[in-house]
Amino acid sequence: MNIKIIRKNHQFSKVMANENGFVMATVILLLLVLGTLIFTSTQWSATDIKRTANYTKTRDAFYVAEAGLQRAFNFMNYDDTGICPGAAGDGMDAEIDGSNWPSAIFTDFDYNDGQYTVTAVDNNDDGNQNTDLDNTIVLTSTGIKKNVTATIEAVVFRPLFESDGALVTNGELIANGGFDIYGTNGTAHSNTDFDQAGGSGSDTFSSSTGPCSGDTCTNTGGGESKAMKPLPKITDAEIQAFKNKSNVVLRADGKIEVHDLSLDPTDGNFSTILKKQAGCWKTDGETGGQCASPGDLWYDEDQLYGSIMKTGSTWSVTGLYVPDNAMLYVEGDIGVTGSPDPWTVSIVSEGYINLVGGTTISNYRDPNMDPATQDMFFLAGTDFQMAGGVNLGVTGSLEQGWIAVRDQMDVGGNVFLRGWMIATDISTAENLVSGENKLHGGIEIEYNGDMQAPFLGCKLNVLSWKEMGSGVM
Repeated sequence: MNIKIIRKNHQFSKVMANENGFVMATVILLLLVLGTLIFTSTQWSATDIKRTANYTKTRDAFYVAEAGLQRAFNFMNYDDTGICPGAAGDGMDAEIDGSNWPSAIFTDFDYNDGQYTVTAVDNNDDGNQNTDLDNTIVLTSTGIKKNVTATIEAVVFRPLFESDGALVTNGELIANGGFDIYGTNGTAHSNTDFDQAGGSGSDTFSSSTGPCSGDTCTNTGGGESKAMKPLPKITDAEIQAFKNKSNVVLRADGKIEVHDLSLDPTDGNFSTILKKQAGCWKTDGETGGQCASPGDLWYDEDQLYGSIMKTGSTWSVTGLYVPDNAMLYVEGDIGVTGSPDPWTVSIVSEGYINLVGGTTISNYRDPNMDPATQDMFFLAGTDFQMAGGVNLGVTGSLEQGWIAVRDQMDVGGNVFLRGWMIATDISTAENLVSGENKLHGGIEIEYNGDMQAPFLGCKLNVLSWKEMGSGVM
């Protein structure tokens, strides 16, 4: 009996010895795993610290590159006085070919202990990177700081201009007499001062960036400035681009150029040139004949061009015999004192436009032209004056139109417009209008928005923006 007990205890001791060895092995294994985890965690932490440090450095370089890109936006959008537009106001060809891309501010420019370099290139929409055809370019900015670089690319687009109000001027605007401006975008605004005297419609809201006087002013207390409403910088090239789109050109040399718009302008038969001889408009070079018996290419005083004449640098339209359903392009100034009623026409003038006399005018809408061009009433290269009962827009029609003036406007005397008018006040030379922009004598404007013009707007739109990469130099 005792012998059996001793044997069992001996067996138990052997089992316990085996279990102690297993525990020891398990502890050692756990220590190895824990040591491995601690080592790995330490390595990861060191890597993360290094990665965080590198990321911080790349962000510093990124912010330098971003500053360069913002400088480029400001250069394109604003001139030296802070007025919009800037360099992009003349198109973007001069920026992409480098002739108007100042290296002093865009190449290795020092900023915040780093440097940035910004380049402008065409988006290569047509295979020719020296000419911008779609008003879209690519700006690339590379920032360098502490031997780390970051590059950002932005694709920018300059949209067509769309007025934010029914009547907007860059220069001072003076209103004497009643005016009524209404519609969803029916506001009047001056980017300087707006002085009002006389009544205005209850729907009219007016404002100015400078002082504004009058009951319709939305400036607080008549004095608090409102934000500017940016206007385009209408260039000579943008005006001259209408010449080959027009049906008739009243030329500086006193001849009339009639276009066949179904033909290519480079075709030698695109134009017929008329010259006034002995009171008759005849094809240039033709002689003889009588005004009373015109041939196919003859035009007497009772025919299509009989009410058109030129004195000095000014063309005149004085009666019924003038092209209808047409766009007129004028090299010089034009005065209209008589015309068909109604008259379907759009007029582009390199000089001033002076429209006097009661008539209803609809804008000429050639279906082959873009909608922005179809909406045009008048585009004046200098001043614009309109008075004497002019109705711009067909009664009962919802179609709108626009008037753009590069210098000053003077509008009054029972005038109705469905659309918008702007005066950019590029020059203060007294071509036709003396002094400030003026409203007087009963003006009614209805503008319901959503109408562009075929010249470029003030500011760039950013179509895309992305970081191209970063790294250590």
